[in-house]
Amino acid sequence: MKRIAILLGGAVLLVALAVPGRGADQSAVNWRIVPGGHPIPANDSLSLYNLSARKFLVWSSRRYGINLRYVAKAGRGFSFVRASKSDEPLTYGEPVAIRQRSGRFLHHAKRRFGVHLAWSGTPAYEWEIRGGVGGAVVGADTARHTRVSLFNTHADAYLVYGERGPGVNLVWKH
Repeated sequence: MKRIAILLGGAVLLVALAVPGRGADQSAVNWRIVPGGHPIPANDSLSLYNLSARKFLVWSSRRYGINLRYVAKAGRGFSFVRASKSDEPLTYGEPVAIRQRSGRFLHHAKRRFGVHLAWSGTPAYEWEIRGGVGGAVVGADTARHTRVSLFNTHADAYLVYGERGPGVNLVWKH
């Protein structure tokens, strides 16, 4: 991380600059990784809790849009996978794929109804976990819960809660 020293009346103020493209728009920090409060290993089963919906995101068959919905209680239905297959703790800003328990991977794709997401049988390393300093371990800096944003490099946007017609209440925040 780069630091710039600024002199103000004899005092030195250090301004931290996040790694370009790795910081998070704080309004996009819309998710909590459960369980959290500790470094999050790659490939670990976890839940994605949406802070705005106040519910967990889960796979669920639906007529329109991506097969996702929100529920009050959820099992650990997702994991973050890295291309190297390493189980080491995840770091902010690294490319990852989001795997659903069935083995399918979430990726950006145009669709007629709902948010532009689809399932793939192969990993799509187009996601970044943001909300901390680029390169820092996800979850190492929190006492209770790991609050993050989910950034998709293909969409060049954050996946956040947003009410919509057909489909799950998710939108892209640019």
